[in-house]
Amino acid sequence: MIKLAISGLGRMGMMHLSIYEKLVEEGYPLQIVAICDVDAYKLEGKSTAITNLVNSASENKLSEYKHYSSLTEMLDHEELDVVDIVMPTHLHAHASIEVLNRGIHCFCEKPMATTVEDCQKMIDAAKRAGKNLMIGHCLHFWPEYVYLNDCVKNETFGKVNGGYFWRGGYQDHVKNPSWNNWILKRECGGGAIFDQHVHDVEVINWIFGKPRAVSTLGKSNATQTYLGMMEDDHKTYNIVNTNYIYEEATVITALDDTSYIGYPFGYGFRVNLDSATIAYENSELMVYRANQKPFQPDLSVYGSSNAYYNEFKYYLDCVKAGVAPDKIPNCGSKNAIHMTLCEIESADHNGKIVFCS
Repeated sequence: MIKLAISGLGRMGMMHLSIYEKLVEEGYPLQIVAICDVDAYKLEGKSTAITNLVNSASENKLSEYKHYSSLTEMLDHEELDVVDIVMPTHLHAHASIEVLNRGIHCFCEKPMATTVEDCQKMIDAAKRAGKNLMIGHCLHFWPEYVYLNDCVKNETFGKVNGGYFWRGGYQDHVKNPSWNNWILKRECGGGAIFDQHVHDVEVINWIFGKPRAVSTLGKSNATQTYLGMMEDDHKTYNIVNTNYIYEEATVITALDDTSYIGYPFGYGFRVNLDSATIAYENSELMVYRANQKPFQPDLSVYGSSNAYYNEFKYYLDCVKAGVAPDKIPNCGSKNAIHMTLCEIESADHNGKIVFCS
């Protein structure tokens, strides 16, 4: 029986908990022992945070778990096999290292950390402890993105000529704030470029490899002005567009925008290969070929359509089997942080080309 605890019950923490509860209901050998958050009302299921996700844990079950307001206290009092860190990004490194130093496996929500140095410290701590560290880059388990990766790596439709990735939708950080507005602060959450855009940064590194350089244009939206957070030490980019520069001149771009007024959250991609275009738009994956009828690939081979379910079950399966969770290499998670920091540097200098390899 795997004994698990969650630290952080904000926007994502409750979603994580819902997946673990589903696994328990299905008979998976998992026991949810404890939940931890500095805000007591969240432990009682009274959080008002709204996410882009539909899954949420049952408020009625929260009383079944032991409650803690301190990660250290929880680690002192509980015998645990896994701790899931779902805390603000700037706390990921310290919390994950504390867990690993206790000889406990650690799952940490993306992004990995706010600096490359902290990423490496996390990797080193996992190696010293001999325990699994995996960062929650869920697109490695999103069937549409896994299909794209397989097609690119296997050259199913030839080589890649270009690709466009996007995600975005309106986020009202005034009516739906994060804890202490951490998401909007550069040193804590980094805004959309770190919170959302990093999904596509990591996917681009995973599928196409680390680019030679990046060129990024960014803009800070009105929410930060309203909250009085436009000073240089807080400024983040909530509209961002990046060109990824490769030696072979493949044209790869990614856009994220959280300031579309009233527009619902969405994401997708279009990738142009020698003999086909693969497009993921409006929650539908299609393959287009010249003079042929477009078709929808069979994604059932990639497991559940719920990527988070696939991700957490895979990680727990690795813990149970005593093997490393290699589907999301920690070096790739670290690369995503390096690339994102290069993008921020580029945006700070109006699109200057910044080398990142």
